[in-house]
Amino acid sequence: MSTEKKRKRRKRKLLILIIELVLLLILLAVLFLWSKYQKINRAENIKAEDVVNEDLGQTTQEVLSGFTNIAVFGLDNEKKGVFTSGNSDMIMIVSINNDTKEVRVASVYRDTYLNVGTEDDYYLWKANYAYNHGGPEQAVRMLNQNLDPDIADYVAVDFYAICKVIDLLGGLEINVEEGAMMEEINMGHLPFYITEYSTHISLENYINDSTYAAAYIFHQGIQNQANADALGYWLASDFPLEYGNPNSPLFGGNGLVTKHGIQKPAYYAHDFLNRLGERILYQGEHSIVTHDRNGSLQILVYHYGILKQSFADAPMNQELLQYPYSAFEDAKPLEFRLTFSELPKGTYRFKEFSIDLDHGNVLRIWGQLNYSTNVNEDEVQYMASQSVPSMRIHMEELKGAYTLHTVLNHNEARLILIEPIFKGA
Repeated sequence: MSTEKKRKRRKRKLLILIIELVLLLILLAVLFLWSKYQKINRAENIKAEDVVNEDLGQTTQEVLSGFTNIAVFGLDNEKKGVFTSGNSDMIMIVSINNDTKEVRVASVYRDTYLNVGTEDDYYLWKANYAYNHGGPEQAVRMLNQNLDPDIADYVAVDFYAICKVIDLLGGLEINVEEGAMMEEINMGHLPFYITEYSTHISLENYINDSTYAAAYIFHQGIQNQANADALGYWLASDFPLEYGNPNSPLFGGNGLVTKHGIQKPAYYAHDFLNRLGERILYQGEHSIVTHDRNGSLQILVYHYGILKQSFADAPMNQELLQYPYSAFEDAKPLEFRLTFSELPKGTYRFKEFSIDLDHGNVLRIWGQLNYSTNVNEDEVQYMASQSVPSMRIHMEELKGAYTLHTVLNHNEARLILIEPIFKGA
């Protein structure tokens, strides 16, 4: 047999093997989805006669009889597994052709102006309000009385379900290299704003009150500063949040400050970033060095810890309060060294700020008060005064070179401001 025939035969066998593998993967996917479908909990609280539109015309009823329509609601509840209320910021209608089994999906924009009440109690408002106003029954009724899809079944998911799906799919890769994402959708000429990001999906996780929040903001802000024109943090204060004990100073909210106005590590992260200069001299995995028009240097070093899945999935995990390093994959300290070889000779003023376990950490100060959930005014004032970053100032004579050497534990940060006072000859 010639070499060419052997090569063609091997190629044919490889092609058959690839086809078999693809068919096997499709079969496994179908079996997986079917097994999940069998586990769906059917809601007993919705009765078809309570939500369907009885005024449908004969022709419409005949058309709809050949389809099964299911409402899908994505809720904005940060509390895991709460499906009785919450704004349905994602609303879809899944339509299944009973004969061909073809599936089509239509979205209903969350801000669509519809009657979210009833026929007797007419109330025009945004469509996403219906679920929060009367649960899934009212949301399904809203779709039926406004759009006539004749729906009796629904599925509701929360943020955690989306995370679970992404994990099951092996993760989601997004190209955030400078301009790449916008170029892919032919919008590279437009500015790119990330309008809402935060440290954690849950509004009730002590991670949000810890120094992890500061390290996360440093990491995202610095590593993505070339990929977006602006990063909008969500949110400024815990005050508007409806979760947690209203008298407790901390409850895991995403705010930069507490309900009582105490500045959290996330607040000081933004303060540190605002102190950086206009020009970037160096950027590394854990640091950034800038300088300003006055010739001063700003050095920010941080150690961003990777959160364990068990803590990411468990809001209000009390272990974090007692053992703050237990939440992270690797607790080894970060040793950082950076040398400046050509600084002008002269006297320099060094000012160093630190966020660590004992400084700029309101969660640690709350622990000194035995995690009291009812604090009075003087206790709030004490927490505010003790929760600031540490600050040290010293003068140093430099002769052309300077080496910064520092060691940081997980989720600690240092900001060193170096200001020339007098330049020698």
